Amino acid sequence: MLFEWIILVATIATSIVYIYIWLKKRRDAYYETSSLLDQFGSFFPVLLIVFILRSFIIEPFRIPSGSMTPSLLDGDFIFVNKHSYGIRLPISGKKIFDVAMPDRGQMAVFRLPSDRSIVYVKRVIGLPGDIIYYDYQSKNLFINDVLVEKLELGYYMNDKNLLVSEENYGNKHQIIHMNNRLSPGGTYEVPEGHYFMMGDNRDNSQDSRFDVVGFVPEDNFVGRPAFIWMHWNSDDLDTFKWDRIGFISDGS
Repeated sequence: MLFEWIILVATIATSIVYIYIWLKKRRDAYYETSSLLDQFGSFFPVLLIVFILRSFIIEPFRIPSGSMTPSLLDGDFIFVNKHSYGIRLPISGKKIFDVAMPDRGQMAVFRLPSDRSIVYVKRVIGLPGDIIYYDYQSKNLFINDVLVEKLELGYYMNDKNLLVSEENYGNKHQIIHMNNRLSPGGTYEVPEGHYFMMGDNRDNSQDSRFDVVGFVPEDNFVGRPAFIWMHWNSDDLDTFKWDRIGFISDGS
């Protein structure tokens, strides 16, 4: 959010200089500005384009953890479609034009309710009014008393502690459970105007099951992951992964 403020202030400042120079030159064909002032004003068109792109169209993010493995990996650099869930005002995030509402099963980027400067990406599990039950022992998910179908596919990266399953509730996507770890569970009744979010790496994800995240207000949504444009993780032996680059499918 600090970067958004910097871009906004820089765009306004350079626009004032740009308009000042333009008006002076229209009134006086022989008017000459200092090279420093000219250079400062020349940044305005570039900053304006960047501001519009980041605010209304597309914005880059880096995936900082493995909470969405195997869908998104730690080190994936993604572009987020900023208008997936409506056109919003910069910085405040206030919606000014409806496009669509978050749907169950979609991956979504949102601002943390407890600290809007922090951005998370999780999967939409519960819609407003839903009752979500997660059994932390059996690791089964229930939505409105209906068990979510889960097909076991094998082990992730041949690690017998990481079991991959395909989850299906209208769309299909893969999730991971850790055999040696239990994550929080319980019953969650989603309030109106809010959503229940979970990571695909179910036992290694800080999501709506934790108080620090909780239910996510609709106004906190930023958009949907659209494209992986780079993967870079210095902790991996294979630091740069070409096969990660491409459009993101969330099964919906």
